[in-house]
Amino acid sequence: MSSHTESSSFLQTLTGRLPTKKLFHEELALQWVVCSGGVREAALQQAWFFFELMVKSMVHHLYFADKMDSPRKHRFPERFMDDIAALVSTMANDIVTRFQKDTEMVERLNVSLAFFLNDLLSIMDRGFVFSLIKAYFKQVSAKLYQLPNPSTLVSLRLDFLRIICSHEHYVTLNLPCGLLTPPSSPSPSVSSATSQVRHFYSTLAKQFIGNISGQVSL
Repeated sequence: MSSHTESSSFLQTLTGRLPTKKLFHEELALQWVVCSGGVREAALQQAWFFFELMVKSMVHHLYFADKMDSPRKHRFPERFMDDIAALVSTMANDIVTRFQKDTEMVERLNVSLAFFLNDLLSIMDRGFVFSLIKAYFKQVSAKLYQLPNPSTLVSLRLDFLRIICSHEHYVTLNLPCGLLTPPSSPSPSVSSATSQVRHFYSTLAKQFIGNISGQVSL
C-alpha cells in the first residue's frame, strides 16, 4: 500500500492546483483527531486496524525515504507528533469516561492503544513516546482517585502496563544511559537518553503496584 494519498479532483478544480500528496499516516492521524459522530465511533470500534495501518505506513515511509538510520527525533514532523499526542489524549479520555457503560469497547481500545505505543517505541523518538505513556497514566490515575470502587479501571491500567512492558527492549530501556554500550538504537536522541536515565518502565511499575493497595483490594 502506498504511503501517500492524493486530494480529490474536486479540490484540483476548485483551487486550480495539482493535487498535493500527503503521507498516509499523517493524514490518517489528522482525520482521526478531527472526526466526530458516527465516523469517530466506528473508528474507535476498529482502533486496532487503524493503528496497524498507521504504524505500517510510518515504517514504509522511513524505509523508502531512507530514514531508518536517521536520528529518531527528526524522523517525523512536529505537526504529526502533535496529532499523535492529541489522539492518545482523546483516547485516554474515552477510556476513563466510558469504561463503565462501554466496557467491551473500552477494553479493546485500551489494549489497542497500548500495542500502538509499544510499536511506536521501535520507530519514534522514545522520549516522545514515554511522554504519551505518562499522559495516559496521568489521566487514568486522576480518574481512579475519584472512584469509590476503581477495580475495573485498575485492571485496564494493569493490562496497559503489561503490554507496554512486553517491549523487546524493555531491559535496555530501563538501563542508565552510561551503561548503554553500544547504544540500543543506532541513532538515539537526547530525549531518548534522558528517558533511559529515569528508568521509565520500572518507575511506572513501582508506582502502580504501590498505589494498588490504597485503591482496591485484588
